[in-house]
Amino acid sequence: MMWLLLLAASTTANASIIQRVAATPLARGAVLRVASDLTGGLPLEQWKTRVTRFPNETAVTSLRSVYKYQGGVQAFWSGTGARVVEGSCSGAVLLGARGCAHEFLRQTAPSIADTALAAFAVGAAAGACQALVMGPCTYLVTRSAVEGKSAFQCLRDAFADKSVLRGLATLYAGAGAVAARQATNWASRQGLTDLFQRRLGLPLLACGVLGGIGSCWNTPLEVKRIRAQSGLGSLGDVWREEGL
Repeated sequence: MMWLLLLAASTTANASIIQRVAATPLARGAVLRVASDLTGGLPLEQWKTRVTRFPNETAVTSLRSVYKYQGGVQAFWSGTGARVVEGSCSGAVLLGARGCAHEFLRQTAPSIADTALAAFAVGAAAGACQALVMGPCTYLVTRSAVEGKSAFQCLRDAFADKSVLRGLATLYAGAGAVAARQATNWASRQGLTDLFQRRLGLPLLACGVLGGIGSCWNTPLEVKRIRAQSGLGSLGDVWREEGL
């Protein structure tokens, strides 16, 4: 239904209020992020969490282990509810914050607003804003993958025998790593994508793929995030126990 609204909003001059809302960056970001998660993002997240949690396993072994030890095919979609909430909110925040940051640059520094440098800056600001909603949701998805419980049960455990503030602090474990990871991730993704478009003149899809590959340099921050949310130690522990 949302896709139909978006299509209608982009082709109809006299759009209704629902169509206009559906065509906003918030709605587009929410729909696109949820669609990406349900069509492959969540299974890849489960796989990535397994690889990070068990560094002695190869990528192929970890993929098989998710299936064998965590509940079969459905294990790849464990935590779907939390992921849908995260995806819809973080996708909306990303595109909404990106639009606001870009508009701010247009008003305060118009000479650089449409440069590749601005794309890096806007991506970093938008990515950091995502941590507000991604912190608790990634915690629930990660704990669900690590403990084999539902996201709802992990949410109950976070507040078990704790005050509301301590429960919220538990949900935001690793929030700093989430913010750093998202800021560097989207700065790289958007900045490199924009740079490749300007310099190479490739199609947007190809530039997006190259930008995504180029953003993988911040993998240590993702390892830190998973470790913090899984209660498995810090990057220092990883260095001492497993090496670079």
